[in-house]
Amino acid sequence: MTILRLAMLALVACLAAGCAQRAPYADNGQITEQQRLRAVQQWDRLAADVAVRAAEAVRRLDGPPLPVYVGGSRDTPFDDGFRELLRTRLVENNVPVATSLIAGGLELRYDAQVIAQQNDVLVSTALQNTDQYLARTSTSWPITPAERSLYWRAAPPPPVAVKHWQAVQW
Repeated sequence: MTILRLAMLALVACLAAGCAQRAPYADNGQITEQQRLRAVQQWDRLAADVAVRAAEAVRRLDGPPLPVYVGGSRDTPFDDGFRELLRTRLVENNVPVATSLIAGGLELRYDAQVIAQQNDVLVSTALQNTDQYLARTSTSWPITPAERSLYWRAAPPPPVAVKHWQAVQW
C-alpha cells in the first residue's frame, strides 16, 4: 500500500472519528484544515480519473509504452500536490513515468484556472506528444473564496521604497 494511500486512509479515519471538529469552517478568508483535506481528496479523485484515461491512451499507441512526463505550469499548492498525485496514479496504472521530458516521450500537462465570479476552479489536463493530443480532460468544481489561494501563486511582496542619498560638496 502506498504512503499516499495510507495517509488518505488515516485522514478519512480521523474525519470519521470527529477530528474535523477541531477545525470548523472559517468564514474569515482563512482556509481550514477541513477545506485543505476536501481539496486534496478532490485532486486525488481527478488524478485517478486522468491516470486511467492516460493509461488507456498510452496502451492504444503502437509499440512499447512510452514514458510520460508530468509537467505543471505554476508553483502553487495545487500544482505541487496534483503533480505528485498524478505521478502516483500513473504508476499504479502501469504507465512508465519519466522524471524529465524525454525526446520521443509523452507529456501530461495540466492547468488550473480560478473563475472568481462563480467561485469555481477549472482544471484542464492534456496528454500529448509533440504535436497531437492523445487524451484531454476539463473538470470544474466549486471552491470557497478562501480556497482560491490553493490555486494561485502567492503574489510577490510589494516593493520596498529605497531612499537614495547623495553627498554633495558646497
